[in-house]
Amino acid sequence: MCASTSGNNRASNASATVSAPLRSSLASTNTSGPAPAPSATGAPVPASVGSADGAGGQAASDMGTGTGPRPSLAWEAVQTARRDPIPGFRPPPSLAPAYWALAALPPNTPIPLSALRLLWGIDAAGPAPSGRLTTIAKALSALGVLRLATLAANNSVWALIEPAHAAHLAACAAAAAAAASQAGSTSPSPGPGPGPGPGPGPGPGPTPAALAEAHARLVAGYEQRDAAARGAAGGGRGLGRLADDGYIYQALSHHLVGCGRLDELCALLLDAEWAEDKLRSYGAGALVRDFRRYLTAVDREHLGPAGSLLGPPATEGGGLVRTVLRAVQLSLGAVAEAPPGTRILREQMLARLMAAAAEGGPVAAWFETQYEGSLVHAMEAASAGLTVALLPRSASLAQAGGAHRLTLQGHSGPLRRLAIAPSCCHVITASADGTALVWDMVLGDRVLTLEHGAPLTCVGVAPDSSSVVLAGEDGSATVWRLEGGLGEGGGAAAAASSALGGPAPGTREHRLCGHSARINAIAVDPVGLRLVTASSDRTARVWSLDSGRCEAVLKGHGAEEDHVGAVLDAAISADGALAATVSDDFTARVWRLGPEHWGQHGGGTGTWAVLDKWQFGSRSGRLQHPLSGSGSQHGPPTVAAAAVLEGHGGWVVSVAFAGPSHRVLTGSHDATARLWDALSGACLAVLYGHTGSITRVLCGADGRRALSCSDDGTARLWDLGSRTCAQVLCDGCAPLTDGALSLDCRRAATAAADGSISVWQFAPLNPAAAASRVLAGGAAAPGSGEEAATRIAHLEGHTGEVSTVALTSRGRFAVSGGVDGRARVWDLDLATEIRRRPSAEPDPDPHLHPDLRHPEDPFSLSPPVSGANALGLAVAPKASAAAHDGAVAVIRALVGGGDGDGEAEGLLVVSAGEDGHIMLWDPSDGSCVKRVRGHATAVRFVAVAADGHGMVSGSADRQMCRWHWGDFSTAAALAEMERRDLLLATHTTASSLFPGAATASPSAMTAAAMAAAVASPIGSDASAAMCAWAARGSGLGKAAAARGSTPSVSAWEAEVEGPHGVAAGAEESDPVAELAALGVCGDAAAAAATADGGEAVPRAAPRVPPQRPLSAGPGAGGGGGRGRVPHVPSPGPVARSATGMAVGSFAAANLSGAGRGRDGSFCWAHLSRAGLAPAGSAAAEAAAVAAARGSSGGPAFLRATRSVTEVLNSLGGPLAPPLRGSLPAQQGSRVKAMAFDGACRTAVTVLYDSSVAVWDLDAGRVTSHLIKRGDRDASRTHTSAVNDVRLTKDGTTAVTISKDGTARVWDVATATSRHVLPAASQPPEPLVCLDLAPDESLLATGCADGTVTLSRLAGGAVAAALEHAAAPAHVAFGGARAQRLAVALEDFSLVIWDLAGRSCVASLAAHRDPVTALAWSGPDARLLLTASRDCTLRLWCGDTAAQLAVYVADAALTAACFSGGPSPDCAVVGDAAGVVHFLDLLPLSIPAEADVDAEAEADGEE
Repeated sequence: MCASTSGNNRASNASATVSAPLRSSLASTNTSGPAPAPSATGAPVPASVGSADGAGGQAASDMGTGTGPRPSLAWEAVQTARRDPIPGFRPPPSLAPAYWALAALPPNTPIPLSALRLLWGIDAAGPAPSGRLTTIAKALSALGVLRLATLAANNSVWALIEPAHAAHLAACAAAAAAAASQAGSTSPSPGPGPGPGPGPGPGPGPTPAALAEAHARLVAGYEQRDAAARGAAGGGRGLGRLADDGYIYQALSHHLVGCGRLDELCALLLDAEWAEDKLRSYGAGALVRDFRRYLTAVDREHLGPAGSLLGPPATEGGGLVRTVLRAVQLSLGAVAEAPPGTRILREQMLARLMAAAAEGGPVAAWFETQYEGSLVHAMEAASAGLTVALLPRSASLAQAGGAHRLTLQGHSGPLRRLAIAPSCCHVITASADGTALVWDMVLGDRVLTLEHGAPLTCVGVAPDSSSVVLAGEDGSATVWRLEGGLGEGGGAAAAASSALGGPAPGTREHRLCGHSARINAIAVDPVGLRLVTASSDRTARVWSLDSGRCEAVLKGHGAEEDHVGAVLDAAISADGALAATVSDDFTARVWRLGPEHWGQHGGGTGTWAVLDKWQFGSRSGRLQHPLSGSGSQHGPPTVAAAAVLEGHGGWVVSVAFAGPSHRVLTGSHDATARLWDALSGACLAVLYGHTGSITRVLCGADGRRALSCSDDGTARLWDLGSRTCAQVLCDGCAPLTDGALSLDCRRAATAAADGSISVWQFAPLNPAAAASRVLAGGAAAPGSGEEAATRIAHLEGHTGEVSTVALTSRGRFAVSGGVDGRARVWDLDLATEIRRRPSAEPDPDPHLHPDLRHPEDPFSLSPPVSGANALGLAVAPKASAAAHDGAVAVIRALVGGGDGDGEAEGLLVVSAGEDGHIMLWDPSDGSCVKRVRGHATAVRFVAVAADGHGMVSGSADRQMCRWHWGDFSTAAALAEMERRDLLLATHTTASSLFPGAATASPSAMTAAAMAAAVASPIGSDASAAMCAWAARGSGLGKAAAARGSTPSVSAWEAEVEGPHGVAAGAEESDPVAELAALGVCGDAAAAAATADGGEAVPRAAPRVPPQRPLSAGPGAGGGGGRGRVPHVPSPGPVARSATGMAVGSFAAANLSGAGRGRDGSFCWAHLSRAGLAPAGSAAAEAAAVAAARGSSGGPAFLRATRSVTEVLNSLGGPLAPPLRGSLPAQQGSRVKAMAFDGACRTAVTVLYDSSVAVWDLDAGRVTSHLIKRGDRDASRTHTSAVNDVRLTKDGTTAVTISKDGTARVWDVATATSRHVLPAASQPPEPLVCLDLAPDESLLATGCADGTVTLSRLAGGAVAAALEHAAAPAHVAFGGARAQRLAVALEDFSLVIWDLAGRSCVASLAAHRDPVTALAWSGPDARLLLTASRDCTLRLWCGDTAAQLAVYVADAALTAACFSGGPSPDCAVVGDAAGVVHFLDLLPLSIPAEADVDAEAEADGEE
């Protein structure tokens, strides 16, 4: 059982070990300063969180300072105010410049001597530079200023400033700065020494100007070194690509701030690639610390020292960096879940900034640049065989800028309890996996891992944050030392403590053994002297927090002959004199604390003497009684209760002291709370009102208010003075599991079993207010007391029950933990700020976020607006425009018969959820088209008819609904036609710009397209070549041919040809003019040309006059080796014509041509449809000019394509309701499985009573029973429970599998068994899963013994038996001819079989949690999708089993499918929070070169 630091940091190749002789020499050489010391336990000292794991990290460890977390930025800002440990120290004059220059180094960070040479300005070309450097370093080491260590791997020498001298330098620098400020001068005072260095100012210490010069000299030295290494021709790569020597990467932000190069630091922080490199090398803490360092510097510069990180942005750049930082912090949990080596940070940030980008401004420009980079990187990674990070098409992840600030993810089991340290900077989470994690709540980084060894039940923190106490199911508790790890500047204090020989943070101090059953609660007294543990062994014990000794055993609950008496909760009074415990024996008991009471009162049986002397603990400094640290001859005394509180009629489960008084509040399963006088045991009041068991009671610090939470779904605020209910807080019907109160009792949070957290604000009311009434959904109402409550936030994001919630002392932040193993940090002030938005601003669309509306607002089932709503996203983490209220159970693409080519593309997707709702989606942009409810309970089964329009859904209550989506499919087909026209127009553009593209070989086009994608920004002519190739590769050539044209000539081309058959503008060299003439730039681009000096282009204009290139937007030519090409501003605003059709920019059309969804699915297009396109851009101004000049808007194909919802609205007339019929729910046994035929006219149901019935859905009745209830005749039916069923497409044959180990093939017409597939093992093991091949020739059945049997459906002959290491959970055939088989095992692994080649392709360790979905991509079985409860979706190559792509969601994934037909362009996945994600498969849609050649050859043969 040990503590370990965060595993976020990854080892570097430069790490090495200091030799043993050097270790001993360090202790003997540095006599003037403190020497390194091992931890008190003798175990290896944990590595420093946030420091380098490379050479710098190894040097830190070898020097004895690699322990505990790095100091927070707040500590770095206030450490200069600390007392100078060596105020009288002055360096020798010859070493003074070098000594004072050390003030420019960050504290507690090792630095190589090669970097010190740059800092001290020693010219490498001068005489004996190495000798001078070594001489100075050894001289400072002899003075006790530096520690030196040589790494054995590369013989590099590293130095570290002794903590005392680091503090002295900081104090002197602060004093010099203050003196210079008073004198009005900050000029340096040069002194002698090797090279220019900071000299002393008016007082001892370097001046600010001298320090800035030292910072600048060091950074410039690294830049020059990098340029020299790259050669004069190549030059340097910039700050973001400096070669990392173990120091510069972690200290670069410190030095850039020191020399005032904030703009360059800002550019670094906004570079997603650099941020991911920093994250992978040094961990989350180091990266977030860089952001905070920059923001603090900006705030100081513009706002002064009072500037706050979380306040309004001081500058535009600071605001952008703040927004990006929030996206980074929200993404940290997902990055931790990603496969090793996979880069997903940029895609996660983009997915979490869609709502912010929709508002325009700097975020929009940053988003566009990073999106282009993400697209290019994904295509490069896919072509190189690397794993691609998928990007959602809609804002389906938690959005940055909202109340959800952090996801603390690292446990493998449910969270039981959490605690916020009194410093309000750190969170301790205790889990059933036996570990507790200590988190930096500001950085979002894991600081320590505390291993208890048994499932944890509760956690407590000492009032000074020096220790944390963990208790588990094994009946023991452990005390861990965290002093120096939780306060401000904890990292520096921890390093100093370790260097001075003190115990290291994360050291287990005591193990508290004595209980014989699980510990249910911990109470730590407010003084920090002792703690009380409550156990199921019917006792509570009092322990000394300083010594770990058991001081007393509190015994009295229950009786030996009874089975009750488990102590369920405990509390200690504010003065530490009393303790209260509650039990399932229906009583509460009060105990006096202190040896004077245990020795003389209460029936104590021990022999402890009563002493009246007190002393301070030698280590902790806490006041303690001498007995708590001394031995005892007879063990702890057994103490009887001072008072027994009787009166409850059920288990008493929660207790709290009312403020500083000796009144006790208890909560019971009898639905009442009682207020007691602890000293007399008298019941002062019975608080009635709840209708369910009370789960939690809390009291305010002033003792005037109390909060109770109940299973009835309500919380009640009590006025303990008048002993009445002041307010009833109701926010749903889900049972409440926990609650929290702020220190001033003005804010409360309640946690519910449905995974939500409600936050309430209390405000004073007129004392003459009317009687209290139930509050619902945030409406403020008067109560009988003096409080009015307003719900300021309804927070969702957890999967499953929220088991614990806590508030910081001021109520600014809430932290919640759930059974999903995650803790989430919420910024409640942001939720309050959004609720208080100006009244002129309209309310969010109620269709987007029904959970944010007042309950009196009507809920409409009309189609929600597509796109993201920034205000809604700012409050709720459920960021998609629409979502299920509960887990997504089933997802299906509406795929049916095509027009001769097999299956048609799935233009629409249907999802069904636990809320009983059916939602229809447009996968091209992830917008919800329709949301209806047909079931009263969760929908578990969905089947789509062969025509792609009909559908049947079923629920466990035996209700079945028939649906018809014909009208919606028609609208989707019209929208798809517009998208294809736009894509073909883009293809034509590329053909005109690159005449050889149409005739080139597919392989040549592949290479050209990739080169164009990498070399040119989106929106350029080279990018259009990629569009042409994508159009060819996605089969649009066939579509064009079907429309009477060739792949390189569009039907639109005739409208833009000149009088001689030459494309308009072909004589000009301006590609922007050509694009405008071809009609793919849209009105925005044409208006931009007009605004830039040209003339408006008519629809059939023969020529386009010359025009100047438009100003380049972000990412346009110049940087990164890209060619300088004209760049049409993208994305632009959306102008809407009278028909309601959106006018888009060229970039949307260009990305559409690139194959990004059928309409491009570039998020700008989606956000534009919601009216959220950014304003103020060049394209916005161009559109305004066009509108002012009376532009007609141009032809329809010049505009962005319409969404399905817009097409539906334009059809006119009422739409036929999709629900065409319903078979009502029935009483009795629930449905275990359902199966449907291809026409969705016949169904087979399996009930939990093992009866199997056949339904005629047209007639709505049961036609026959394959198995009747209770039938166990082995000659004609199963002898045990039936687990699953399948039905063939023609509805004539059914297959059932059973726990008896057999599968039966049934003739549905006669209700008889055709043949039996015998058990694969003896004795027979249950069959747990099955699947039918697409051609229905093979049947796969999975057995609990790990065998998957392949059988012929006709005749039942066994074709193969596939053995696995674990039981299968899911099996799925892939390919039109069943050439592949995927098997997901219960050990979370995946096995892929090549049935055609009769071999195993691979066995993969695919996930860390159960796999919930398997899906193959189409008839070629090229892609395999797996979704898991570990929140990840992974795509695998069906031929090689290589991992192609990954996506990490915010909640467990529950259902998935492909969309887009035989060659899918989208993966659709639903999660346990009800969100549906639409993932773009653009990079994976690039076929292999051989496949493209083969396809071209086949097209030629046709």
